[in-house]
Amino acid sequence: MQGKMAIKYVLGVVLVIGLALAGWQDSAFSRQGETTLQRIQREGFIRVALHNEVPFAYIDSTGILTGTEGEIVKIIARELGIAEVDPVVFTWEGLIPGLVAGRFDIVGAGMAIRPSRCQVVNFTDPTNGIGAAMVVKKGNPQNIHGYEAFIENPDLRLGVVLGSGEQEVARQIGVPDNQVITFPGIGELQSSLGTGLVDAWVLTSLNVQRYLDTVQPADEERAAPFTQPLINGKLQIFYGGFTVRKEDEDLRQAFNQVIAQIKADGRLLEAVRPFGMTAEDIPPTVPELSADALCAAAG
Repeated sequence: MQGKMAIKYVLGVVLVIGLALAGWQDSAFSRQGETTLQRIQREGFIRVALHNEVPFAYIDSTGILTGTEGEIVKIIARELGIAEVDPVVFTWEGLIPGLVAGRFDIVGAGMAIRPSRCQVVNFTDPTNGIGAAMVVKKGNPQNIHGYEAFIENPDLRLGVVLGSGEQEVARQIGVPDNQVITFPGIGELQSSLGTGLVDAWVLTSLNVQRYLDTVQPADEERAAPFTQPLINGKLQIFYGGFTVRKEDEDLRQAFNQVIAQIKADGRLLEAVRPFGMTAEDIPPTVPELSADALCAAAG
């Protein structure tokens, strides 16, 4: 949908405190026995939560939902006969609790598919597969080329977004908790190096490169070369997809069918190319990279 969309800003902190009291269940909006997919097709709109994170899903200066996942979900909605996509902006840590509580229908934030998250929610098959990158001071004075630098040097501090896949990787790879500095959002993280709070910060390579190309900080650079983390013998590539409630299996399968279709016909690549993604960032539709396989993977 190309028209201007209403934006609902909800405080994640309030969500976390009040979910148990809210009593707001998706069934309240559904007819008896109606699934979420049936309801949104009947009502003609789908509520999509996002973290307002460039380039994955965000509201642009004109009030329109865009970004890689924003454009993909608009294609999927059209294919499923849903006329309107209603974006709901949330804090990152509030996305999964808010979904489970029925505050919205899906999460479209490009969230990494991880077994720990799969215990609480389900994911569609991935729409992206992206590695990590770190931003350091110009000249890389601390010689940071991966997570291992923070294990080898106890004086170094690494910035991550609270609840992110990068935070989980740091924990699993063995970076001490007292060296990991968490920030509530992308903006706070990206300013942390300049304010001296951290020695490096980490996000997806796509986010890092977009930050450097857009902001062009004079005294910061991308750490290169960079060693992608290896956990249990597996390279840590972030495979991200749409997040759905456990009970919404028909919605998940409907999304999966369209995702496979638009990967095959090139519409997915066409939608995400303006945001810096390439064909290499789009996982193929193969069993070993399905959401079910990624959820079952160790670690």
